[in-house]
Amino acid sequence: MTTNTSDTDTAAPRFEQLTLTAVKPHAKNVRRSVGGLVELTDSIKAQGVLQPLVVAPGKKAGTYTLITGHRRAAAAKRAGLKTLPCVVRDDLDTEAKQIEAMLVENLQRSDLDPIEEGDAYQSLLDLNIPYKEIAETTGRAQKTVRERVKVASASELVRNKVIDKQLSLEDAVALEGFADDKEAYERIANYIGTRNFEFVLKQEKTERAFRKEAAKIRAELLAEGVTEYDKDECQRIVDEAAASGIALKWVGPTDDRPADAKPDDLAFYFWAHGSASAISRMRWMRLVPADSPAGNVTNLSDRRPSVDDEADRIARAKLEADLAIAHTVRREHLSKAVTAGEKDLAQSCLVQMIAVRFDEDPDDVDLVAALLSVKPPVWGGDEDDDDRLAKVRERVEQAIERLTINQLAILLRVVERDLADISLKRASSWAWSDSIAWCNELSEKFGYEWTDVEAALVDATKPGKD
Repeated sequence: MTTNTSDTDTAAPRFEQLTLTAVKPHAKNVRRSVGGLVELTDSIKAQGVLQPLVVAPGKKAGTYTLITGHRRAAAAKRAGLKTLPCVVRDDLDTEAKQIEAMLVENLQRSDLDPIEEGDAYQSLLDLNIPYKEIAETTGRAQKTVRERVKVASASELVRNKVIDKQLSLEDAVALEGFADDKEAYERIANYIGTRNFEFVLKQEKTERAFRKEAAKIRAELLAEGVTEYDKDECQRIVDEAAASGIALKWVGPTDDRPADAKPDDLAFYFWAHGSASAISRMRWMRLVPADSPAGNVTNLSDRRPSVDDEADRIARAKLEADLAIAHTVRREHLSKAVTAGEKDLAQSCLVQMIAVRFDEDPDDVDLVAALLSVKPPVWGGDEDDDDRLAKVRERVEQAIERLTINQLAILLRVVERDLADISLKRASSWAWSDSIAWCNELSEKFGYEWTDVEAALVDATKPGKD
């Protein structure tokens, strides 16, 4: 046993065989549960505890606080062991050091889910350990620490969805970004685990970004003296001018601000639906003399659509805005699919790319049949060319579905370049730029060795040859 030094910060760890009753679980174990113990218990019964536990001296003499190895301790107890092999860490003499040690050990083994990790970080924050120090100790970026803490502080619904992997950490962080907007938060949370979650999340992000930009623009324009467009208010301005003997009208809307108009002759408004850009949803109205040729609006009341027309316009605008958001969600999904590069999807995509060519050019069916040595089917006496092609295509499609990704990729390239290859059947075509490019690919990528007759034509196309 190693003798303890007076300086606990530099004391070397020591190995001891401790009684199981002397080792107490840590009150703030970073893992919520020890999980299933059946297999581990059976292993310990057969071979004992092979990896020592890590403990720190407890507050009560003769006791020790478990730092790492809570599962092994629980399984050892079930296995009937009386003692445990332990590494005693006298340097872990504060709660903060103990939590940090538990965190680091579990992070190294990837044993923690994001909620457990966030709870542990919060425990350190509660002990006045700053984010920077937590990040340095655990090897995590400060952003990662902050995100885990934010998600761990979420509602039980969100926490459980993250734990059960029904909600990604990325989406959980995005959801918590709406914690200050109860209505939006609850609306998004209602869609967790559904196909509409990403859509609603993006929808709320779009509107939040729009509202933030619109509020800034609105404040600047109102301070400048520009009116925020309201039909009744703008009609009141026209009526007041008429009562004073001045005939005015509002013209517009226009996408751009009229360059030569005074602020008090302008009004602005935002479309109710659209992109996150407030500028793109902004429209302008201008107050001009009634006899002015500018614009085509002479009376606001003439422009007021019926209730049904207005409802249709709003519904169409909302549908288009929603479709734009859905397009963004789709793009993000496809981006993730590309990044993930799943083998089955890649294979399916390549098969589909080849099959599509059969629709565009039926001759490709025979080409692929020849490349894959697909045996021709037996023809019936009353079958025409379409029947024959359908039978061959069926066999070819079955054959390409059995190919590996590598084989499919090569096959697709060969089919794509078939016209260039056919052109090499004519001596006059070898000088074509596309033929030369295919020749280079054949020799450099496909490793094709030219026969004498071909080599002569290849040589003739080289720069400097007449």
